[in-house]
Amino acid sequence: MILARSGNNTAIFASVHAATAIGGTIGGILLSIWGGFQRRIHGLLLGTILTFTSAIAFGLSNSTPLWLITTFFAALFWPIIGSSEQSIWLAKIPSQIQGRVFAARFLMTQMPVLIALGVTGILADRVFEPAMMLGGSLAPLLGGLFGTGLGSGMAAGFARSNFRFFQVGNKIIAAKIIREAAKNRLKPTLLSGKTVSIAKRTQIAARETPIIPITTTSRICDRLGLIIKHRSHQ
Repeated sequence: MILARSGNNTAIFASVHAATAIGGTIGGILLSIWGGFQRRIHGLLLGTILTFTSAIAFGLSNSTPLWLITTFFAALFWPIIGSSEQSIWLAKIPSQIQGRVFAARFLMTQMPVLIALGVTGILADRVFEPAMMLGGSLAPLLGGLFGTGLGSGMAAGFARSNFRFFQVGNKIIAAKIIREAAKNRLKPTLLSGKTVSIAKRTQIAARETPIIPITTTSRICDRLGLIIKHRSHQ
């Protein structure tokens, strides 16, 4: 996207990556000094919103100064997400099975990345780029935000995908079930004589505030925990 919108200027491309590296380094140093949020779920959600807000602004930008600023802040807030998420996993998973859980978690999170890498190039070249050219199907609707021409389609696709992450973060914060979990007040309850798991309660709450990705993740974590617990006793 950067090369396409900058006329294949490798100096600009390198500068953007350098700004990303500087932002991530400074973010990590500041987080080490500060220590992060006391409630890790707050750090995870706020970091998600701030990071992907900056990423959306990056997709909307079309000049070198704005690219440098937005990518810097996107990388600056990223360590908050990683550290908060890792802290939650370390706190919730028993130490004797952490290796197996983390290995399974890494596999589950990397498989969609491989699929995304294979699909992204096709969507950019055959869908978004042609649609954002002059006379394209999306140019009248999004041309005012992203412009038209080379790189505009990739910018639109990039901003759209990051907006979805931003939207998920906001919906989670709005969900009462997640706020209860953050306050350590969420426990399995009985409903008609049956124990209702966190995943099920999240699914019930999602009828009012849809959180499909989080519901699915909770269900997977519940099942994964049961499988690992069963095998650890064998």
